[in-house]
Amino acid sequence: MILHPKPVNHFLWLPVLLAVAGTSFASATADNIATLQTQGYEVVATTRVAANEEDGFVFEGCESGRQIPFANGQTFVCSDDIEVSIEFVPEVTILSNPKTHETKVIIEGQIFDGRLQGMTSQLMNAEPSSDLVLPPPTLPRSSNR
Repeated sequence: MILHPKPVNHFLWLPVLLAVAGTSFASATADNIATLQTQGYEVVATTRVAANEEDGFVFEGCESGRQIPFANGQTFVCSDDIEVSIEFVPEVTILSNPKTHETKVIIEGQIFDGRLQGMTSQLMNAEPSSDLVLPPPTLPRSSNR
């Protein structure tokens, strides 16, 4: 008697593997956020890595000086040399320390050092101005004609 093994549908495991991987990245991100918050960092934005001409939608880590575009219009300039497994359009959490003005980003559970470029980062790092002069309030005119 010849037994023919029943083919296994490997695609049935794909949702399970994705769920487990997503849970581990989510918990690593939450743990890293909590750790950075104890060091004085605050979450200032969440976004995703945007597509770029060089890599498309793939994120493979940081090299010092490499520019990584974010979907919110900012660009992150890496200070680290860290390779990670390939991620497609990964989630990003941006943290800033208001005392030191240092920026950290968490991409798929991994913390990266660097600096942000873009309009939002300029607003985020701007010091409040004490010499701002506001015009006096104007009262509405009555419509008695």
